[in-house]
Amino acid sequence: SSVMNRMNMQAELSFFEPYFFNSDNSFMAKLFFRDYGSYQVPLAIERRFGAETTIAHKIKSNKHANATFSLGVENVNVSEGDFNRIAGLYYANGVPITERAKQLEGGLFLSLSPALIYDTRDGATVTRHGTVANLRFDEEFGLNGFDKTHGKLTGIIKHYIPIAKKSSLSFTAKAGGKIHGDMPEVMAYRLGGPYTIRGYKMSGVGTGDAFVMGSAEFATPIPFMDRTRIKFLNNLRFTVWADAGKIFNPTIASKIYDRPEQAITAGVGMKINIPGVGPLSIDYGFPLTNCG
Repeated sequence: SSVMNRMNMQAELSFFEPYFFNSDNSFMAKLFFRDYGSYQVPLAIERRFGAETTIAHKIKSNKHANATFSLGVENVNVSEGDFNRIAGLYYANGVPITERAKQLEGGLFLSLSPALIYDTRDGATVTRHGTVANLRFDEEFGLNGFDKTHGKLTGIIKHYIPIAKKSSLSFTAKAGGKIHGDMPEVMAYRLGGPYTIRGYKMSGVGTGDAFVMGSAEFATPIPFMDRTRIKFLNNLRFTVWADAGKIFNPTIASKIYDRPEQAITAGVGMKINIPGVGPLSIDYGFPLTNCG
């Protein structure tokens, strides 16, 4: 109910060089354009275009570790999508309509983003043991308003434990938060949706300056499917999972939509990891708390 019902338009042109000067480095560059109903700012239209380059370097002292550095420039425009509807929500919740202008803040940003990646997973298609971790800092400089300059730190760690001969149990922890500055609502963290707290719609748990969440998931082959000659079906997994998370310093959107800001969910799903594409999944989740 908070996302504009309109066509999404996205385009991206990218270039990747796996051996940039030598085998220890790789280089990626991309141009992008995106136009869609905003997930962070309710009933707004979000348009983004820009460019980004990333250099990745293998750390010789540890074969499982990589360091990356990204440099990007992006113009973010947030426009009104349904003023009458949003004005009614503001009035019903006692929020001055003048606050809407803060929600619609965008800008032109220059980003510097160093990151560290650690990966000991045993396979790219079916993972049963190992750990993957990622720590990234984003410094966003406001080029058309230095008061919008802000920095944020985000981290994730996921650990796999083998169960029996073909199953696995995984635990995931994610967290992120604003370190300094005034972060526009369009760049806020969000919980809810297929990439965070499953069982809720996008941003359905809330949006804010910081978040913490965790997941546990059991994955196992579907009986007899893993014995076929079709490799695609051999990688198919049935999953049972639980997610939990909390948003901190909630935005105006969380107030006017009475979002719970914290949630625990459980569910089942189907997952398959396709080389060169990535993990694809279908999940069905049940909110266990703050069901509404």
